[in-house]
Amino acid sequence: MDLSISDPNFHVLVVGAGSVGLLIAQNLKKVCIPPKLTFQSDLITHSTSTQLGIKCTVFERESYLNQRPREWNFGIYWAQVPLTECLPQSIIDKLSTAQVDPDRAPREDDFFPIFNAQTGVLLKKLPAANMLRMNRPRFRALIAEGVDIQYGKRLRTIAHPNVTADGKNLVTALFEDGTEAIGNLLIGADGSRSKVREYLLGPRLAALQLLPLVGCLAIITTFPADLARKIRKDYHDILLNGSHPDGANIFMSLHEIPSPSQPETWKWMLTLTWKYCPTESLSTRTEIRSAWDTWANKLTEPFHSACTSAPKDAPMWFERVAHWPTVEWDDRWGTVSLAGDAAHPMTFHRGQGLNNAIHDAAHLCRALYTHVKEGKPLAEAMAVYETEVVERGRKAVEESAMNSLMIHEWEKMKESMLLRNGMKKIS
Repeated sequence: MDLSISDPNFHVLVVGAGSVGLLIAQNLKKVCIPPKLTFQSDLITHSTSTQLGIKCTVFERESYLNQRPREWNFGIYWAQVPLTECLPQSIIDKLSTAQVDPDRAPREDDFFPIFNAQTGVLLKKLPAANMLRMNRPRFRALIAEGVDIQYGKRLRTIAHPNVTADGKNLVTALFEDGTEAIGNLLIGADGSRSKVREYLLGPRLAALQLLPLVGCLAIITTFPADLARKIRKDYHDILLNGSHPDGANIFMSLHEIPSPSQPETWKWMLTLTWKYCPTESLSTRTEIRSAWDTWANKLTEPFHSACTSAPKDAPMWFERVAHWPTVEWDDRWGTVSLAGDAAHPMTFHRGQGLNNAIHDAAHLCRALYTHVKEGKPLAEAMAVYETEVVERGRKAVEESAMNSLMIHEWEKMKESMLLRNGMKKIS
């Protein structure tokens, strides 16, 4: 097979070194035809790859990777096949090191338990075969290997000042430090508050929309050793979820194991969402902690002890849950587009955000293959990508929002997509 590139000067600019931006960069230099996929030792691997070698530069506003203090973790469920499509074998072989528990092998009988957070009764075990639960900072560090990343690049605006001699449109990214970069295609992978999306649609149409009456508190903390051991032994080894009849949802996940023999060092991520009243004042650390403790006192074990054991001075984040139902955008002759949370920021209660972002990364590179290897005009290739992303993205955003609203209504919760469909992709 001819592996040469039809246009050796083709250059992709990716704004944002989050998971989707880094996966796009990895894939552009690697896979262009879906590989043959196999399961080996419970870890997904692939046996073939085709080198594409498109030049790609990632621009990140942080001064270094994982500079921002807020951390979280996430699950990879139905997007494991496109994940391997994006990565070289050398990184696939190390995927386990980025898990919240690096020693945990994905299992065919993996499940996600949902409890009644008032009584402790197990409501349902949601199937989650071969689940990967990734520590975001470690996952980012792993998939950044070998990627050309320029740090300290906060996007100011985008321009189209140049056209090549053969009539191709070029796009220019202008950064706040006064520098610029010129390429054939710019991908906004810059998150839910995407500057690129704002450029394409304007501030009003690109703005996030608050989900009615849902607030979120989040914390990463440690537990007493006995509690940490008990949760992993009696409930689930890495995650569990509780729903309270008064309109709250509590999610707990193992985040990191600094020392396997010292459970008191294990880090856990907790998120609490509830039917938030806009008149509630949560502008100070004291008010935020008070809201947390109020709900903690309504929860049964192990949720109660997990919430109340968090140190009083531990950093805690409050935010209103928001989303952006995807709409079509003018991609400027195929030169500017979106991926991941920039294209379809959605609520998180069913774990669909990263899985859709991974799908974006694989699908984008397949589209670009048709441009650089088969000669399809860039605008046509990007139209294929964007048509699918807009349709799938809007559906996923709307489904996730409906699910998030339903799980905070006890009478509707059991009919929610979380309880009925688990983490599966809904076609």
